[in-house]
Amino acid sequence: MAENFKFNVISNEQDQIIVLELGGMLVLENVQTLKDKLIGIAERLSSEVVITISELDEIDLSNIQIIVAFIRSMHESDISFRVEWDIDDDQKLLLEHVGISNELLMNN
Repeated sequence: MAENFKFNVISNEQDQIIVLELGGMLVLENVQTLKDKLIGIAERLSSEVVITISELDEIDLSNIQIIVAFIRSMHESDISFRVEWDIDDDQKLLLEHVGISNELLMNN
C-alpha cells in the first residue's frame, strides 16, 4: 500500500526529534502505519517537541485517537510539546466533536 500521508521529523544535533510533521490522508487505511512510525520514534524525542498537523486531505477518528495517545504518552514521559494545527473549519469541528480539548486544538 502506498503511503499517502506526510510523516516528517526534524532532529537536532544529538539526533533527537524536535519537530514532527503530519498531514495528508490520516484515515483508517493508514492508522497502523502511523502508529508504527510513532512508536518507532518514541525513544528519539527531545525534551521539547513541536507537532505540526497541516496540509490535511482527510483525518478520521482512528488517527485522532492515535495522535492523542501519542501526545498523552509524551506528557507521561515529561516531554514538553506544542501542537500546531493548520486545519479547515470542518476538520476543526470534527476535533471538537470528538472531545479534543481547546488547549490542544487551539495551540497556535
